Amino acid sequence: MRNVRPNVVISLLAIVGLMALGFWLGAFAWFGGYRSVQEAVGWAALGIGSAVVAFRWWAFPQRWPWHICYFVASQLLFLLGIALGQVYYVGPNNLADAINILGTALQGGL
Repeated sequence: MRNVRPNVVISLLAIVGLMALGFWLGAFAWFGGYRSVQEAVGWAALGIGSAVVAFRWWAFPQRWPWHICYFVASQLLFLLGIALGQVYYVGPNNLADAINILGTALQGGL
């Protein structure tokens, strides 16, 4: 672990945290009508992604296109976490139902 740069560790921890936060939001707060919780978690996800990008930019300013790609990817993974949480909440009976529900959730149908 000595040879791993701190920005890589922080970036990976942020991705895992955003996925977990998205899954929690999709599974436990999406269908209850907790609009304020949804908005707070959404703003937190934007804040986490922005803070990590700012840290990465501070560490390596010449790689700014990669930092922007990281931010977009982190927010898309947050949305994927929400969709996976919604699939967990609905509780499909088999893999085909899970894939169908995931597609619906990714399109905003749930």
